[in-house]
Amino acid sequence: MQNLSTLRTAFAALCAVALSQASCDKLWGYYSVGDPENCVRIANICASDEFCNRSTQACEKYVVTLYPRQDVLVPPTSPASFISPGGKASGLTSPRDVAYTLAAPLQSLPTATPQPTIYWTLDGSDPMPGDPMALSGLSPVSLGRVPGGTTIKWLAAYGGDFSPEAIRTFSVGTDSTATTNAGFIMESTSIFGANSPTAVVPRAGRVNVKINLQAWASAASGTCPMCPTHVTVNVPSIGQVGCFTNIHQLGVFPGQTFQMFVSFSAPTTLGKFPIQAGVVQQDRCDGAAAPASSIEIGEVVTQ
Repeated sequence: MQNLSTLRTAFAALCAVALSQASCDKLWGYYSVGDPENCVRIANICASDEFCNRSTQACEKYVVTLYPRQDVLVPPTSPASFISPGGKASGLTSPRDVAYTLAAPLQSLPTATPQPTIYWTLDGSDPMPGDPMALSGLSPVSLGRVPGGTTIKWLAAYGGDFSPEAIRTFSVGTDSTATTNAGFIMESTSIFGANSPTAVVPRAGRVNVKINLQAWASAASGTCPMCPTHVTVNVPSIGQVGCFTNIHQLGVFPGQTFQMFVSFSAPTTLGKFPIQAGVVQQDRCDGAAAPASSIEIGEVVTQ
């Protein structure tokens, strides 16, 4: 019996050596089985339209998606996070302190972190995961009203194999004299289903948005104080998707506050589409005129 046990041990060791030399990944009993199509062990065997899936260790065709696949060998780049209001702008100046929200679009990948973590600072220092000086929370994060002169720095961490997002910087300005012309402040933009100003949505899917709106009329010295004035919400490639009419009747700053609801069908193409808001002066809010300038308040990512 001792000789038989010794033989079995020696045979198992021999198979283990054969296994390591054969670049195989499976061992049944005492037999090693080669795997010539294992793309994890054998580099560069996938075709140009394929990637190496680490889970199955096999080449798979690329899927048409805006985001990189999480299970490819090279860590994919995190999708950009979003600040509302502001979006891709480097800063925003308002007549009063504004409540800002930091958010990252939720991934549709089955192996991704369900909710990205946001790391941020308000003192100008760089936030880093694991740094006790950095604040953190699951996306979305409401910062409350941020005083003028504050520099917000943040990044979103998706976990898994996603590489860290580059640190984003946003300058907050407050100018109490910037109330001569009709204007607005939009805060707490929330896309239904995501409870966030940014969300992944199906192409042509329905998008419903709730916004906290403060709007006011032009002062006597402002631009056309008696002209019909409206706040419009627009999405590139779609056009106007919402309108709050006749803010010239709301009085000068601070005007009045409301909840505004917008509903539209997402674009039919893959991409990232900002939700923008601006002021127009025209008889009717019919989308005929585009705002001279606009602020990004949200973003839809179509899949």
